[in-house]
Amino acid sequence: MKHLFKTLSYTAILSMLLAFFSSCSNDDSSSAPNTVSQQVLSNYGNSEFAKLYKKSKFYDELNKEIDYKVDLFIPTNAALESEFSTEELNSLGQKELDRLIGLHIVKVDYNQSKFTKKLYDTEATNNDGQSIKAHISYNYGNLYINGVKAVEKKNEKYCAIYQIDGFPDPRDIVRILAADEDYSKFYSLLKKVADNESRLKSLIYNKENDFTIFPVDNDGVNTYLKDNNYTNVEDIPLEKAEKIIGRHVAKIRVEANPDKAIIFTNFNGEKSKVEIKNGQARVYYQLEDNNSSKENSQSEVNLSELEKLGLKGGTSILTKLFTSGLSDLFDAF
Repeated sequence: MKHLFKTLSYTAILSMLLAFFSSCSNDDSSSAPNTVSQQVLSNYGNSEFAKLYKKSKFYDELNKEIDYKVDLFIPTNAALESEFSTEELNSLGQKELDRLIGLHIVKVDYNQSKFTKKLYDTEATNNDGQSIKAHISYNYGNLYINGVKAVEKKNEKYCAIYQIDGFPDPRDIVRILAADEDYSKFYSLLKKVADNESRLKSLIYNKENDFTIFPVDNDGVNTYLKDNNYTNVEDIPLEKAEKIIGRHVAKIRVEANPDKAIIFTNFNGEKSKVEIKNGQARVYYQLEDNNSSKENSQSEVNLSELEKLGLKGGTSILTKLFTSGLSDLFDAF
């Protein structure tokens, strides 16, 4: 009887131990990051972006098994804070929050080996329901999304997570210009015109519009001011300012294409062209109707610089093409 009791005791203890280890094993399995959302929180759970992500619709959508892969581009805290104040982030409505997060999720698995190693961008559609394109490029040993360099990458089951050292949100081109000190004078001129020209204001402040701005840096603006005996941007008459800005704005999305020239009409109604010749991206304005001989005033920049700066993809883009050769650019700039 004693032997039977001892056997039963050992059996009970063994059963308890097996149950315990089985429970631990199950806990480990259930706690492992098995979904995209779990992987985001596991890797960057303390980041400000992850806190916003958890409030977005994508947390639930990607917190389950999926039959596709995604790439996530997660800004560092410093990058997020440089673009938005705490008050701005706290005041985001659900739709705005979902759009913000969706701009950083791409429904495709773009490992670095899959990027085309050329001097122009690979495009992918962001997961925000608006078919907004992200410009992703792999060049000079670095990976960029909308001109922002990735500083870290993690490969996970359903996704590749990139941490990026800038903010690639392309929605608000005015915000981008306003934050760039190198273009502060052009921004002042743009704002001056937009405040008095309702059509331009409607174009550049509506986040659903496609348009392109070709900004001129402060050196180029200063050259124009000096040549025309102006002290500052405010001295330029409004009518002339409207003409200047009109030549630097297109009502469509314009991109440099290595295979063919892109003809477009600027805001003033003049025909313009972007093309790549001998490794240089050039922009011309005021073409003849047949687009042939008369190509007034061009500006060019090294393609490597264009690639490094990146095209700002989305409903509005900032190409930064006019960054050199500005002294004789146009009759204005």
